[in-house]
Amino acid sequence: CHLDLIDPSDGKTYLTGRNLDSVIVNASEPVECLFLNASQSNSGNCISADDIATAISKCKDSLQCLALNECKLDASMISAIASCSKLRGVIIDSCELWGKGDDRPTDAGLSEVLRSCSDLRWCFVKSSIFGTDCWNALADEGACPNLELLWVDAPLNTQDRIHTARGDHDTIRTALEHRANKLKLCMINPDEKNKSRYVVGGGKGTDRLNGTARAEW
Repeated sequence: CHLDLIDPSDGKTYLTGRNLDSVIVNASEPVECLFLNASQSNSGNCISADDIATAISKCKDSLQCLALNECKLDASMISAIASCSKLRGVIIDSCELWGKGDDRPTDAGLSEVLRSCSDLRWCFVKSSIFGTDCWNALADEGACPNLELLWVDAPLNTQDRIHTARGDHDTIRTALEHRANKLKLCMINPDEKNKSRYVVGGGKGTDRLNGTARAEW
């Protein structure tokens, strides 16, 4: 959270649901870009997932860019994002999955963002909810056909393997290769050198979707 948004007397953030709502409602023009760092690592944070979902919904007809960093993320927020008809870019980075049962965000819910936001150009997701359903959506050429940047950091670590891509690997390959002419940047589960574990149109050694055996690490 930006230092200017933190009260120096008690460390609490000024980014509250009420303040966010006020900014959107009183904006002189329709809100096109919304960048939120809810600073969940700061004990003074006091904005809820419902607050953010409501804010997104209030500018769904104009919102083009959305960045969520260290926010509480629940199903209602994902649904609100999917309702943004003009969305061109989305970032979900280091957010805390929030809620129980139907209120908890899911892979299926996030896939609706990919299917509904037809003008999406860039998508950055660093979250374990990007999996099978999202890749199935991207394998459909009718979903976000203008996507130019895809950055997915959602490795699956098991007892035997680490850094494995979530979802069916053949589906992932199909989804990415079909978009080879459009994608300008593709990063899948970046390694310690910030290299993608799958390179579109790459040669031998550029397909590391299956991760690494723990014994090799």
